[in-house]
Amino acid sequence: MENSVLARNVLLMSALDGIASAAAGKGLDLVVLKGAALLYEGLRPMAAREMTDLDLLIRPGKEKAFDELMTASGFVPMENSSQAYYRTTGGGAPPVVVDIHTGLWHERDTAALWHRSRFLAAGAPPERGDEGRLKGLGFEDQFLHLASHPLLYHGEMTPRCLEDLSVLLERIYAGTDRGSFWLKAAEIARAGGLGAVVYPVLRRLRGLNPGLISGDELSSFRPRGAGTLLGLFFERAARGHSRRMEYLLPGLYRPGLFFRYMFPGRTFMERRYGKDSAGNRLKRAFRLVRALLGKD
Repeated sequence: MENSVLARNVLLMSALDGIASAAAGKGLDLVVLKGAALLYEGLRPMAAREMTDLDLLIRPGKEKAFDELMTASGFVPMENSSQAYYRTTGGGAPPVVVDIHTGLWHERDTAALWHRSRFLAAGAPPERGDEGRLKGLGFEDQFLHLASHPLLYHGEMTPRCLEDLSVLLERIYAGTDRGSFWLKAAEIARAGGLGAVVYPVLRRLRGLNPGLISGDELSSFRPRGAGTLLGLFFERAARGHSRRMEYLLPGLYRPGLFFRYMFPGRTFMERRYGKDSAGNRLKRAFRLVRALLGKD
């Protein structure tokens, strides 16, 4: 298992180097997300932290430029996806998959994500130098993204999420003022109404390792007022996955996400379904309703 994870990660991280170099050559910015950011900084072992794809944040309005870059790098758009690309690797190995994002659900203000971004400290593999340094989310955004992603995007809580958060906090505490970090993270969460989303995750993290998050630090994320009801739905999803919750939670957190999912733009429809037609739009809406009713 470790050998297959290592081989997969080597392929993905090698592809990341190539994409980052090509983007730098064209003056295009990108931010590395999730597992790839942790691996790049050496926070998780290459042979232990499984990845299925690369997640990259790009600036809004640069989709066409990145489409051209990915195509020139040997990638092709994935079928039934609006923003993912793949490249075959040969030898029976799975293709390298890259998922492109222009925004993240935990933060409404995408410009703020870029403003708070930071250069990642290259550390994995050990022989990697500082050349071609990559950007990642700021520590607070990285933490909140890792904490919110499983429930908000997939409707479930995962052990890997808690492992990622643990190693990230240890990294943060080693080089950042702990009090300032939690103050800023809580401020971002309050501004975005994110407490209900991350509180069930952080409560479990404290249960596993009380030294990583104190009771006072945890309480600053406790949902209050109308967020208390919302928090019940996310707590339910943290106890066990359901298809209904996977579709319901994003819309409960931010109704605009449900609208965008139900009525996506023309480019999304063409890439996801091959054609932007009334029939495909009706089919999409019907499937979403069935999922919300627990029929799928």
